[in-house]
Amino acid sequence: MKNVLFLLATTLLSAVLSVSSAFGSTTLEPLQNDEPANGVEFSTKPIIVTLAAGHWVSVDKDNPVAGFVYAEINCFKGGHGYRPVSTCTENSATVAPLVGFQVSVDHNEYEVISWRSDGLTARYVGGSCKIAHTLEIDFKTGGVLVTDSATTTENKHCAEIYAKPSTYRLMKGDNFTVKTK
Repeated sequence: MKNVLFLLATTLLSAVLSVSSAFGSTTLEPLQNDEPANGVEFSTKPIIVTLAAGHWVSVDKDNPVAGFVYAEINCFKGGHGYRPVSTCTENSATVAPLVGFQVSVDHNEYEVISWRSDGLTARYVGGSCKIAHTLEIDFKTGGVLVTDSATTTENKHCAEIYAKPSTYRLMKGDNFTVKTK
């Protein structure tokens, strides 16, 4: 698994390094037209495995994604093969225009809360702010959404940042361009 994350990070890092970085304000934008990723493109009926890949974009335009986040999501229904329980994993790499560019990788394990004939819901809670990340995959449309929301208001800083839930849609594409303002 670490090899996959390393390969993903080095691929994105080489893409970033091949771009001349400009000083000042920069944004990272997808190279192709945004089209929702398909979470059930190669699945059979009934769906017991679903795979999706692409970049995250915010559903709320007032809360954009910081940088460019490419993710691969794999979900497996429990009780089939060697998997006793249903799980989803997300491997992602983030390229953020901070001081220069920073690349970080992440691996998240979701617990499937519900696997239905029309879709699935999975969740993990993580980070110092104990944020709930709820993954929804619609088997009819193939749409993939994740919603981040606070699970506690004990930490005042976290409560301010996550005062309202943020929802993101997975879009096709793994390439980006650097735009300077």
